Amino acid sequence: MSTGKIDAQRSLLGQGRSRRNRIIALAAAVLVAIILYTLIISRAATNFVSVDPSGSTISGNAQVVTESDGTKSILFKAPATTPPPTTPPPTNPPVSGWPNATNVGILGVSTTRTMNGANIDSTSWFAANGFTGSGTEADPYLVSKVRFTDQVFMLNMPGKWVKFDNCRFLGDPTNPTVGGTGFLKNRDSGPFFTIEDSTLGPDDDSLLKGDAIFKIGGVDHGVESYVPFRFLRNNIFGAAIPVYFETERNETTGVVVQDNYIHDVWSADASADHTDLVNGNFHASHVTIRHNYLDGIRNNMGSKGITQTYVTNGIGIYDDPGTSAGIIEDWTIDNNYFDRSARFILSNNDTSRVRDPFVVTNNTFTNRWTVDRTSMRKPSTQSGNVDQNGAALTFN
Repeated sequence: MSTGKIDAQRSLLGQGRSRRNRIIALAAAVLVAIILYTLIISRAATNFVSVDPSGSTISGNAQVVTESDGTKSILFKAPATTPPPTTPPPTNPPVSGWPNATNVGILGVSTTRTMNGANIDSTSWFAANGFTGSGTEADPYLVSKVRFTDQVFMLNMPGKWVKFDNCRFLGDPTNPTVGGTGFLKNRDSGPFFTIEDSTLGPDDDSLLKGDAIFKIGGVDHGVESYVPFRFLRNNIFGAAIPVYFETERNETTGVVVQDNYIHDVWSADASADHTDLVNGNFHASHVTIRHNYLDGIRNNMGSKGITQTYVTNGIGIYDDPGTSAGIIEDWTIDNNYFDRSARFILSNNDTSRVRDPFVVTNNTFTNRWTVDRTSMRKPSTQSGNVDQNGAALTFN
């Protein structure tokens, strides 16, 4: 091969190597730039270090570390961060002072529509009537600011949740007789439900504050349910039994009756009508009755006009039938004010029938009773119970 050809080939090879070297150098430069950019951004965002050349000091989110071989290096440390506080979901505050007509019920809120009662037997009823919600405990079907001029009846929605708030329940004003009438009835196929900040009673505002003479008829069971429910911050009056329920021992969702003004019972027949303010029947278990004002004055509608007596029981706890099906357990009666009843609390005194826990604490029982202050089993827990003058009470 001639010397000219060899020199030409060498020249081409040199050009190829030079091109490859330039490509490699360019790629390396790009990689270094990316790394430096990442370090700058991350340090600017979280870790920053400054060095004082004159004194050889270092500050910021870094420290000098001496390795095992004596060499020194800079170690960056992520700054300590405090997670934002968790804000609990908003809840309505408990009622201050004893519940009465000025602090519970539908207050300062106007109903926006009127319905002639309701027969709610399908979840489709809510959307069809313009009510929101998905029927879960967190997002119940919400029925708000409705004036019901007749009874509300619920069934065929097991496991769903419904909430009524700022509603006015009048019941059935045309049927002042014992049996069948009420403000709201919930069958055993009905949903869990809440009634809050509502007023339940006949359409007579003179009855709202209590101690008034009835001019119109009331209802039998005010709120009647065979499914656990919550009854909160309501004003209820004008029923033979304002709050009535028959729930099961295995329904641990439970019943909560709290911060209510329960008063002015109505009776169609003083000689035959049994009246309680709160009545838990058959196997009603997992019940909390807390911070209610329970006034058992009773208006009796008879041939001689209206007469007034006391209800049979403030709270009646009934374990019938007398078999295992009737066993009751887990009741808490706490921080209530009891006034004007034949008895304030009635239950079987057999602890195998009304089982622990049976908690009676921090209640006030006035001296206005006609048979006995209580007739019940000995509480498994009791403390803080007093009479109207503050004298301590103990139940045996």
